[in-house]
Amino acid sequence: MTVHFLPSQVKVPRHILLHDQLTPAAKVLWAGLQLRPKNQEHLAQLCGLSQASIKPGQTQLERFSLLNPGPFPRADWAFLPVDLLRNKAVHPQAKITYAAIQLLPTFAD
Repeated sequence: MTVHFLPSQVKVPRHILLHDQLTPAAKVLWAGLQLRPKNQEHLAQLCGLSQASIKPGQTQLERFSLLNPGPFPRADWAFLPVDLLRNKAVHPQAKITYAAIQLLPTFAD
């Protein structure tokens, strides 16, 4: 029996969070992909998204070559808690806003 543990948070670069041509769902999808889902259903669960929103998000990420992103140039990063990411009751825009606030110069833990 294999047990898979998820990290408590996902590191998301500024480039993804503030990308003006990605929808919030695509940004949340990018974060979910960092958790290495087993399949589409698992990905939807990790992102707290419906399965119907997975394909459009993947199409957007493919268009900008972000499905398998290389290293980001010394990017600023924000952290998205996995519990928040998985929560279906929280809209994708709220999840992204939570992470983007961490990029503000006045943000302090």
